[in-house]
Amino acid sequence: LGEERRRFWLAKPEDLLRDWAQAYTYEVNDVRSLYSMLRIPEVEERLATECKRRGIRYGLALFSGASRVAPFARYDRAFAFVDERPEEIAAALELKPVPTGANVYLLRPYDEGVFYGLQEVGGAKVVSDIQLYLDLKSYKGRGEEAAEFLYERRIKPRWNPEPDQITQPEQ
Repeated sequence: LGEERRRFWLAKPEDLLRDWAQAYTYEVNDVRSLYSMLRIPEVEERLATECKRRGIRYGLALFSGASRVAPFARYDRAFAFVDERPEEIAAALELKPVPTGANVYLLRPYDEGVFYGLQEVGGAKVVSDIQLYLDLKSYKGRGEEAAEFLYERRIKPRWNPEPDQITQPEQ
């Protein structure tokens, strides 16, 4: 069979996403809590530059990523998945480990699936909208609201196109 005929479609993608979000938390990753005196946008920019320079796969996550694709809330913490050597990135950016009061979180993923669907936005890599949704949904406070905003603005329109945009799979 050709590649086209091997595709499948989910009958209820929204239900699957909601169930997945209930079972998931970004905290299952190796989370490094760090502090920087720099403004958060500058931390994010330097992180992107440093990861590119070192050839380390990364993706802005949670509010850092969502602010680029569906801005909803002001935020004062940077979040990024870093595939390897997060301690090198932290040292290069002069980030200090702290037990409380962190404003930068480097997450080393337990599963490389977080990098599926990376998108380039504003000169930085951002995790997929689905990953952003899952991470935000598990972040207390404004995270849940930001997740719903992202869902309504970016995810739902792709799953529920206008009737004249629907194409049926080949039989």
